[in-house]
Amino acid sequence: MTATARHRVTGTPLVSAQWLATVLVAASLVELMILRVGTRTAIHIPGLEEIAGPYRVFAATGRLAFFAAVVLLAVLLPYLARELLVARQSHAAATLSIFVIFAGLGALRVIGSNVMAPAVTAIIASLAVVVLGRERRPLNVVVGLFILAYLAHASYGILQSSFGVEATRSFRRVPLAAELVAVLAAAASGPLMRRALGLAVAPSRRMMWASFVVGVVVTGAIVANPSTVHILMLWNFGLTGSLPAAAYGFAAASLTVAIASSLRAGRQQLALALTLLFLGGMGLTSTYQSGLVVAGLGLLGLAVGRDNRSVDVAGSAARR
Repeated sequence: MTATARHRVTGTPLVSAQWLATVLVAASLVELMILRVGTRTAIHIPGLEEIAGPYRVFAATGRLAFFAAVVLLAVLLPYLARELLVARQSHAAATLSIFVIFAGLGALRVIGSNVMAPAVTAIIASLAVVVLGRERRPLNVVVGLFILAYLAHASYGILQSSFGVEATRSFRRVPLAAELVAVLAAAASGPLMRRALGLAVAPSRRMMWASFVVGVVVTGAIVANPSTVHILMLWNFGLTGSLPAAAYGFAAASLTVAIASSLRAGRQQLALALTLLFLGGMGLTSTYQSGLVVAGLGLLGLAVGRDNRSVDVAGSAARR
């Protein structure tokens, strides 16, 4: 039976939100490594003009990955809204739809950043409340801390740019506090995610070594060239690099464990959701990155909703 015939018989879509999210994560990682990190680092390399041809190909690949990621995100969000609506999560579906409308109006320049920024912040806050109300407690801690950091950082920017709030001494500490909370969320993600999945606290030796390598690379990069890496962290994730380098390394290692553990447990949607959340970064960096956060929350709501239905079915079967 062909894929089209199966679609007609079962009524299931040929392309799922999970498949789109998988391709989106791949494209986002490529554009992050090439466009947002690689090209911005390469401009500091002496004699770059001698390899101008390969560099142009390198940069074009990054731009292509970025355009692909934007298109995939634009397709994924309506798919997610549809699947959430089918899963009887109408509030989450409506919130995603509202974000799509505002993102479209912003892209057409019908509304400016003074309207777009508060609207996106309110949408993410509303979606987080809806999604977190359905999650298990260990997962709530990780996602809740990240969203708290995001909203604090976004609110700081809105109050400064849109309302001209004076940067008092206490007010200037908000971004650092938000950064601390975001790093704490990533650092706690490994053990808390394994607890939520019912896994042993200590990961396998292979997973532990892989996360250790990630942590060493991140820490080493910050120590080796702090000025450049701090700028890249600020541009890409809204992080200033004010904390010790080892803190970011440990956070990256723990996040690696959380994502790998979700994949190992067969929870692809959960792994994709976590990846999208942290790829989006903190605060209102761009509509694209805010869209990654929205997509991550929507996918998380879908994953948790399916888990809850599985638990309900298992409980009904046990009572019989």
